[in-house]
Formats: sequence, structure tokens, C-alpha cells
Amino acid sequence: MKQKSCTLKSEYILELIRIRGNISRTELSRVSGMGLPTVGKYVDDLLRVGKIVENGYEESSGGRRARLLTINPSFGPAIGIDMSGEGLRLSVVNLGGEVFSASEKPLKNGGGVSETIHELVSETLRSFPEVKSIGIASSGFVDYSSGISISSAHRGDVDNLPLRSYLEKSFSLPVLVDDVSRTWALVEKNLGNARQEKDFIFLFLDEGIGLSMCIDYSFYRGPIGISGEIGHFVIDENGPLCGCGNRGCLEVLASCNALVRDAVRSIQNGVYSSLQGREISIENVVAEAEKGDKLCYRLLTGAAERIGVVLAQVINLLGITTLVLGGRMRVGGQLLEEPIRRMVKTHSLSLLSRDFTIRSAHYGKEAGAMGAAILSLLELFKK
Repeated sequence: MKQKSCTLKSEYILELIRIRGNISRTELSRVSGMGLPTVGKYVDDLLRVGKIVENGYEESSGGRRARLLTINPSFGPAIGIDMSGEGLRLSVVNLGGEVFSASEKPLKNGGGVSETIHELVSETLRSFPEVKSIGIASSGFVDYSSGISISSAHRGDVDNLPLRSYLEKSFSLPVLVDDVSRTWALVEKNLGNARQEKDFIFLFLDEGIGLSMCIDYSFYRGPIGISGEIGHFVIDENGPLCGCGNRGCLEVLASCNALVRDAVRSIQNGVYSSLQGREISIENVVAEAEKGDKLCYRLLTGAAERIGVVLAQVINLLGITTLVLGGRMRVGGQLLEEPIRRMVKTHSLSLLSRDFTIRSAHYGKEAGAMGAAILSLLELFKK
């Protein structure tokens, strides 16, 4: 019983160091409620096994400056894989976000996802045999506790796919499977534009739309790992059919895929656009909107307004007023942010909207795989 108690206290100290960042032994004692000698014992143990490191000194207040503690950024590496509707992105990353290798592989809809992931991991392990864990980021619904891909609105071949058990059996490495919006948000929390935030919401605007909630330094997942699915808030009961089975979901009206679909359809129906005869992607839609293309501007700002209306309700529910925008649509910049800000101000409580701030994510498309790798290492830490 004593050994279990000591292990739990050590895990608690490690978690405090992880979520608080650079923190002194004195501050750890204050936050944890443990005596300074007890904290010192657990800190020394964690330093000895290499899970944490000393990282400079706190600002001087006149006396001796205390050493600051942080998670060891060199711990790892891990393999992270972002499993999107279009293909796979793989990164080999350590806990500090240092990327040793990155690659992409397209996927054909209709099968072979597990086999393709297996092939990619096998190739990577030949070059990086020291890999400690594997993380998978999915754009669909996942059961975080079991590591099963439940389904995806963007792929028809990942239903009830036991990714964790399959990969753990194949490679004898711990495997974690999570939602891509959370793995991207984790990168922003640990390394990007949300490092100082105790509470924030992360909006993933890509082929789908998802939301991650960081509350008191920790991400909320829900009992089985499904939460923040605002892409499947129904905003038009007579709208287009969504991959989830409902009609008029936010995702099917305001995601990157939706904007590209509507741009193609409008041009085919004779609406003038400078995209006529060109490849139509979300990046091109944004670029032409910034140049004044009326169709692209209308599509982008219309999507942003729909997103802002839904976000206003989320802000009223959670009371969290810091928003970080990620995913491919974030390149929309002010054309995206201004309508969101306006709708939030119009439809949320004034006590909350007056403090509402928007930031664009620091990391781009590499963030999903990076976050999956880092998250798998953090879970390994706990074990």
C-alpha cells in the first residue's frame, strides 16, 4: 500500500511539472500541498530516471534563485501518424517537438488502412529502432480508452478498426489513438500559441470540424474519448446529408471540404470566379477571396459566420473565452476571424464576449502527427 501511495504521489508531481511548465520545488510544494522535503525526494527520483530536467532559474526576488524543473524534452522519440481522409502523415518526434523524420502517403478509400500504417511503421522502425511509442491521430470518431477507430465521416474503411491492439501486437510498442483536434491542440499547448493558457478552446477547421477543450491545464475527452464534436451540431435540418447520417451539420456546411464543394458547384452553375479552369482547394479559395473574388469571399465569410454562431453557444456553455484556430482553413486570417468575432459578440453573453480573443495556431499540417507522437510519450511517462 505504501509503494502504491508513493507511486501516485510521484505521478502527481510529474503531472504538475508537465502542465505547469517551468516550476520550482517551492511552487510544487505550494500547489501540491506536500512538504518541501517530500517534494524534493520525488523530484530527485524523477531527475535520476531522466523524466524531468532542471531548466534555468526563476527570477530573483532578492534571495537565492530557485532551479526550475520541466519535462525532459529529449525523451523519446515516438512515431506519430495523422490519419486523414486523404492520406497518412508520419513524423518521428521527441517530447520537445524535435522532428527527426516526416513523410506522407496517400490512401485509397476502400480498405488497406491498417496494412498501410503497418508498412509505414515497419519502414520507420528500420531507421529509428529506438522509438518508444506510437500515436495515431484520427479525423473520425475514436474510442480513446480502447484505441478503436469507431467510424469516420470522411472514410468508409475505418469502422470498428482496432488500431491499438493491432499495432501493439505487431510491434510490441505502446500505442495511443486520439482525435486529431486534440493532438493538434496538444502541440499548441506544449509548444505553440497556447503555452501560457490554463483554459482555452481549440477549433480544428479542416476536412471536418472539431473542438478541443483545455480546462485547468488538461484536455477534456469525455468517458470514451468523444467530445467537442461541434462539426455535428445541426444548424440546418434541411441541409446537405453529412457523413454522420444527419442533415445540415456545421461540418457539411462550413468545413474546407464544404467550401471546395460549393465553389465547384457554383462555377459549374455559371457563377463567375477567378478559379474558373483552375484547381480548387481551400488554399486557393482563401487566396482569391483575399484578392477580392466575390464568390470565394462569400463562401469563406459565410462559413465563418456559421462557425461563429455555434462558437457563441460553446462559449456560453464553457465560459472559456480564448480561442485558437487550427487546421487548413486557418490560413483565412482576418477574413475568417472577423466574422467569427462578430458572431460571437452578437450571440454570446456580453460578460464573456468582451474578453473573447482569437489566435491562429503556430503549427500547420504537421501538428496532427506531432501531437499524436508527443501524446503517446506523455502517456508512456505515466506508466
